[in-house]
Amino acid sequence: MMSATAVAGCAVDGTATRGPIQLDTGKYLAQQSMALKSASTDGAWAQLRGVRLADHIIFPREVDSGLVSSKFPLQPLSSAQNAGGVFGGGEVSDLPVLKQFQYGFVVTAGEEGAGDLGISHAVLVFDSPASAARAAYDISKTKLKKKPDEYTTNIRSKPVPGAPDGTRAVESTGVYQGKVQNETVEGFTPVGSMLMYTWGQAKDLPRAENIVKTALTKQKALLDPAPTISDDRNPDPTGLIRGTLVGEGGGDPMEKVVFSARGAALTFDDQPAAYEAMKKTGVTEVALNGTKAYRTGSADQAKTFADFLRKEYAVTYTATKAAASPRDLGGAHCWNNDDRQFGCTVVVDRYVGFTLSRSLKDAQQQISAQSVFLSKL
Repeated sequence: MMSATAVAGCAVDGTATRGPIQLDTGKYLAQQSMALKSASTDGAWAQLRGVRLADHIIFPREVDSGLVSSKFPLQPLSSAQNAGGVFGGGEVSDLPVLKQFQYGFVVTAGEEGAGDLGISHAVLVFDSPASAARAAYDISKTKLKKKPDEYTTNIRSKPVPGAPDGTRAVESTGVYQGKVQNETVEGFTPVGSMLMYTWGQAKDLPRAENIVKTALTKQKALLDPAPTISDDRNPDPTGLIRGTLVGEGGGDPMEKVVFSARGAALTFDDQPAAYEAMKKTGVTEVALNGTKAYRTGSADQAKTFADFLRKEYAVTYTATKAAASPRDLGGAHCWNNDDRQFGCTVVVDRYVGFTLSRSLKDAQQQISAQSVFLSKL
């Protein structure tokens, strides 16, 4: 599908040089995201509160400088099943205390590639301080019941030096073919009705313990002043999601959501840098679906933030180089990398659109369609 967006170009003498300017939007002009509905069900309300809790979650890069790559899971938590999965599922998922779970958020990061250094960190909100304390006790005890196997040994309860008061910790040693591979530490700390949880892993025990101590300490500092979670059930007051393309569906908790700047920063590899860039350019909301849309403070700030996105992507992926931009789409830039990914940004007034695809033409068509959606906000 082609979208006519302007009049014909002209030569110096005013004669037409070619036909009307056209945007190649392919199939995507019919794939605009619909407005989000009010969180009227328990599940939608838990999901929305989890998204808002992201504003109060620590940045992995500020825990250990080696945690440079975002991993999965990274998502709001809206059910007891989600919560149990954070702890590895199994017997933990069947604990009665998880019925008192309300909502939460989990973020995960590690070193580049498939190394041993890693963190999985979550804040889970329960219906009362008693439930949060019970969860810390029951989950840690369940972890201690795990029997050693060919991959895990020396499972023990051991305090983590410097961790917040009330922290329960479980440590274990990873082995492969009889040789020690890594050390894992899990910390559970109740704070009022919230449970902080950190899983830290490193080749040596002191570093794994430091990941847990640092994460829990920094997280407690964010939670001590009770986090403000709005009771407004409108997930998208400005309608920003309508400036994106629809996602793949399938219940992905990171699709059809709108974050504030700090929460959205968790989706970047370098969370502190992304958050600073968004603050400097007045980003207030970020919509995630099939593509992403950022609402900045002004048209000039949008251009600055689009520049940041392209530079951040180039740092994350090696051999990134410029690719052809969509024909007739001003304010758009595209690129590709050695992972055969193609990305494009577009600036439309105060908005920035962003997309990734496996082909350049597809990325161009997506960003062209998104530019049309953003122009109507």
